[in-house]
Amino acid sequence: MIAAQNISDGTDNCRTVISQLQMLRARMQAAFEQSKWQDLAELDNECRRIVTDAMSNANSSVLEALTETVRFYGSLLQDCRYSKNQIASEAIAMRRSHARGRHYHTMNLVK
Repeated sequence: MIAAQNISDGTDNCRTVISQLQMLRARMQAAFEQSKWQDLAELDNECRRIVTDAMSNANSSVLEALTETVRFYGSLLQDCRYSKNQIASEAIAMRRSHARGRHYHTMNLVK
C-alpha cells in the first residue's frame, strides 16, 4: 500500500502526494473493474489518509490533484451504482425465471 507521508511545503513532497493520488486512482479503478470490493474499501481508507495529510499543507498543485481525485470519486461512485443496479436486475430476472420454472413444473407442463 502507498503510505501517506507527512506533507510539508516542499516541492518534492507535493510531487509525492500528486504521484500517490494518481497511483491510487489507477489502483482503485483496477479494483473496481475486477470487482475486488474489499481492495476498493481498503484503497478508499488509504485515500482518506493521504487527502487528510495533504490538506494540512496543500499548495495549488496538491489542490489540483485533490480536485482530480474528487472527480474520479464521482465517476467511480456512478460506475458502482450502475454495477449494483445491473447485478440487482440480473438477480431479479433469475428469481423470476426460477419462479416461472417452478410454476410450470407444478402444473405438470414440464416433463
